[in-house]
Amino acid sequence: MSLPGVINQESGYIEGISAVPYFHNLPIRDELQRRLQLPVTIENDANCSAIAELSVGAAKNLQNVLFIVIGTWHWGNGSR
Repeated sequence: MSLPGVINQESGYIEGISAVPYFHNLPIRDELQRRLQLPVTIENDANCSAIAELSVGAAKNLQNVLFIVIGTWHWGNGSR
């Protein structure tokens, strides 16, 4: 599962700052595993994009790749 934010692989929680703060500190991985009765892995959305390009996309079979993600940054009350 691809989600924004810093993913703690051990706990399965989303930590840090992201564009979707209501996902933070929820046991989303464990809850999905329980409901689906399947193993669930979560990873940062930018990392998932890079992994997809390397495995089946434009970067497949390339030795050197630069992957740049441009996203949004929210600070405090939205002021910059």
